[in-house]
Amino acid sequence: MGIIKDIGRRVEIVNLDRFGEITIALYQQVAEGGAVYRVHSYSSIEGASDRIAFIGRVKIFFCGLVRFGGSENKTKPREKGK
Repeated sequence: MGIIKDIGRRVEIVNLDRFGEITIALYQQVAEGGAVYRVHSYSSIEGASDRIAFIGRVKIFFCGLVRFGGSENKTKPREKGK
């Protein structure tokens, strides 16, 4: 049995992403200044990490979020007025 990471509160889960039928979840984490959102998968199949990075970029583009901590995978809401 694998190890489950405590990476925050799961907000949404996509059971079968069309890429390799992997499970991908969106987690909400608490950080200084408010909520941070992270896309995560336990899959270790080839290309899974690239798929997670792609979804992180999509989150930024379509949801109007900004990177947090220099990662495309961790994002937070844009500050009002910016």
